[in-house]
Amino acid sequence: MADAAAGEPVGIFFNCPFDEDYRPIFRALVFAAFDCGYRPRCALEIDDGAQTRTSNGSPA
Repeated sequence: MADAAAGEPVGIFFNCPFDEDYRPIFRALVFAAFDCGYRPRCALEIDDGAQTRTSNGSPA
């Protein structure tokens, strides 16, 4: 699924635990999102754990 206006995949954010028990489910979710044409996003892509939503430019 692409954003018709921008021609880019629509982002989908996964808010889930990142422990070893959940890892297979997380990987399956990411695969399914890619397969459906979405761009999966999660907190793991942020290198600086101190970065907050208010400081990364996202609306409050």
